[in-house]
Amino acid sequence: MTEGAAPVLRARGLDVHVPLRSGEVLTLGTGLDLDLARGRSLAVVGRSGCGKTTLLATLGLLRRPSAGRLWLMGEEVTAVPDARAARLRNARIGFVFQDCSLVAHLSVLDNVLLPVEYGAHVRRRDARRAASAQLEAVGLAGFERRRPRQLSGGEQQRVAVARALVRGPQLVLADEPTGALDTSTGEDVMAHLLAACRQSHAAAVVVTHDDTVACALDERAELRDGALHRPVPA
Repeated sequence: MTEGAAPVLRARGLDVHVPLRSGEVLTLGTGLDLDLARGRSLAVVGRSGCGKTTLLATLGLLRRPSAGRLWLMGEEVTAVPDARAARLRNARIGFVFQDCSLVAHLSVLDNVLLPVEYGAHVRRRDARRAASAQLEAVGLAGFERRRPRQLSGGEQQRVAVARALVRGPQLVLADEPTGALDTSTGEDVMAHLLAACRQSHAAAVVVTHDDTVACALDERAELRDGALHRPVPA
């Protein structure tokens, strides 16, 4: 990171609590601090149910932290209005979900175009060109007219990656992006995702249970007992 430049993502004293139907409160994160620079990637690991997905949703402005402060590209976003949060998500954040979250009745091309359709106005021709370029980059040139049901699981996840990158986000958040894929396909998907982030200087946070995936990222942290634990340097 250039000296004096703000990190893509910064959190200070972040608390993440989830109210339960019983009236109790489940604590998933307490006093979390995080700095992630342009072009850097962080793997978040931890046992099932420890709060990794909830933390990712908080970092992605899909839910508000219970306490603490959060910045995106130097702008404090801790308590921005919902409409502003939605605009920031669309313009600056790319999401990759384990289940791909593709729209079944839309073509592959139209699925990739969704973030463009809901964002700031872009000429249709330019948007289609950008979407086609992303599909080519993930090895799916010629698949534009297919429907998700006509794709394998690995191909669907590649479409999800293309969709996450189509607007050139500064931050990519991926939740178990290889969880439903075989080892070889998962490695290919992650290699492209990380290469694309580094090329565009986007930061990436990847939630994973796969040690191979975690080791491919620049940094690693374990979410345990409500805190992010970093490996002790050798």
